[in-house]
Amino acid sequence: MEHPQEKELHAYVDKTLDPQGEKAMDAHLAHCPCCRREVDELGLLFHELKHLSAPPPDRGMVTRILLSREREDQNRPLTLDLFRLLFGRMGWAAVAVGLVVGGILGYSALPDWKPYDTDKTASYTLAAQEDPYLGYLISDNGDLL
Repeated sequence: MEHPQEKELHAYVDKTLDPQGEKAMDAHLAHCPCCRREVDELGLLFHELKHLSAPPPDRGMVTRILLSREREDQNRPLTLDLFRLLFGRMGWAAVAVGLVVGGILGYSALPDWKPYDTDKTASYTLAAQEDPYLGYLISDNGDLL
């Protein structure tokens, strides 16, 4: 009769065996008092270990950890992260992108605007108009034609 390995006994106690392995282990334990005693001892040991309280932290260890973290912070090279400096968070980046895209879309929606000389425009409009009272055309310089 071949006994299961200790690893398999631990898996049986932890209930991590597959169903087929668990059935085979049950069949073996039904006929093997040595393995059944081993499983009972493991079960008791695991039960006691689960109910142990955690030991309090060692003050010296806590002090060493804090001092080592402080030394790491002091020895850390100073880096300049420009993106993080400007925006700080992803939200600021989203706001900046929104403003740029909104500006581009708003600018593209404007009608074509061209700077012009108001004096020339006024004379062009006057030259193309007919005086409604006299029936004459008015030239660029205001003369009647």
